[in-house]
Amino acid sequence: MRMTRKTWLAFMLSVCLLAASLPGQAHAAYDSQFVDRIAEKYDNLQSKYLKLYEKDLDSMEEAYETYLQEQSAEQERLNRLLEADLAYLSKLFEEDYDRLKQANSSNNNYDSLLRSYRNDMNPNYSSGVMWAYANESNENYSSSAHWKLHNEINPNYSSSAMWSYGNEINPNYSSSTMWSYKNEMNENYSSSTMWRLKNESNVNYSTSTMWNYKQGYLSRSEAEKKINAILSEGEEKLAGIRSKSLSKLAAARKTAMAAISGTKQSALAAILDKREKAVKELNTIRTKITGEPLPVKSLVLNLDSIKVYIDGELQQFEQPPMLVSGSTMVPMRAIFERLGAEVTYTAATKTVKASKGATSISLKLGSKQAAVNGQSVQLGAAARSVNGHTMVPLRFISEALGAGVEWDKSTMTVTITTKPSAQ
Repeated sequence: MRMTRKTWLAFMLSVCLLAASLPGQAHAAYDSQFVDRIAEKYDNLQSKYLKLYEKDLDSMEEAYETYLQEQSAEQERLNRLLEADLAYLSKLFEEDYDRLKQANSSNNNYDSLLRSYRNDMNPNYSSGVMWAYANESNENYSSSAHWKLHNEINPNYSSSAMWSYGNEINPNYSSSTMWSYKNEMNENYSSSTMWRLKNESNVNYSTSTMWNYKQGYLSRSEAEKKINAILSEGEEKLAGIRSKSLSKLAAARKTAMAAISGTKQSALAAILDKREKAVKELNTIRTKITGEPLPVKSLVLNLDSIKVYIDGELQQFEQPPMLVSGSTMVPMRAIFERLGAEVTYTAATKTVKASKGATSISLKLGSKQAAVNGQSVQLGAAARSVNGHTMVPLRFISEALGAGVEWDKSTMTVTITTKPSAQ
């Protein structure tokens, strides 16, 4: 059968259209080794940031648990102190009441005063001054100062500072910082940064860079340039997400610590105020009977918590100071940087270096030796790492940077005063 000109043109048009719909010549030059290298490059990137996330999670959880344990231990100490003090006051005034009652058994003029004295010293007598002190000291008495403090450090009490802090580091708590951080590093979480990078590197993911290369829509050089740019930009984004997440988590910890510290100071002040009023009222009644007050020991509530003041400003640290075998250990980086020094840490050698002006300092974790401007300095205790923070003896600050350092054992307070650098 002869093909007419019209039929021939129609046939050629069909061939052209078919050719246009098929992959180009690059498909014939498909390089599986190049595809494997890109897949490996992505795998290394994914593995790197997954490990960083897991490391950060472990670090945040450890810091949270340590802080929670510290606050719980303080709460237990406070309970013991208050219970002992209430028992002391009750016994003191009850024994005094018995003596006064016996001494005035034949004098009815003091019956009313003695009755008031007995009622006010009774912690179970509603509206009495000792009852008011006992309730303010009771962590289970709703609305009391101690109750508020107890709730603030309770990780299970909704809206408490410890609850909010715990949620922020919980990768399973929807919308938390750690939840968002985890999802961005998850290659299986739709629309995450890692999910996009995985798909762009996947030759079987339709419309991805590597799929376009395999199909022949991109040359190898085009695909390589494009995918390298995507992975490079992706890594920058992942690093930014990690940095932002860590900053937010550090801020959440600082906020929680500040809230708990404020609640604690308010609670202790309220409890001590109720105690002072109780003792004052009872001694007012007693003075009307005997002409003099009853000596009462004062109550100190420092909870053994070490406080650090730098030039009069109370400091808040991610890792609080601690006592180790009689030595007060403080976080080196936080204090040194607050005093204007630059601090670096080399993990391979476990060496910490700091510099401020003409002063250079070097020490190694686990060693009692340090160097200040090349001169050997003996530490009172070996430098150590606690929750990722280098802790050094308090006196080393004075020896290293020339700051004035005072330690008040009775109040567990460190006072650091800066000194002008020698010119």
